[in-house]
Amino acid sequence: MIIRKTELYLTDEDRQLMNRTVRRDCSQRERLRAHILAALDGGIPEKTSG
Repeated sequence: MIIRKTELYLTDEDRQLMNRTVRRDCSQRERLRAHILAALDGGIPEKTSG
């Protein structure tokens, strides 16, 4: 069963900003947040339960 609680839709401009954040030298927290946003925007489920 796939559990998805958060729906997130980013604009192209938001995606570009997020990608720049991931690539530049930033804090680990900022990089993690950008990866989480990318996953949610890409439709990856928050949690997968067997």
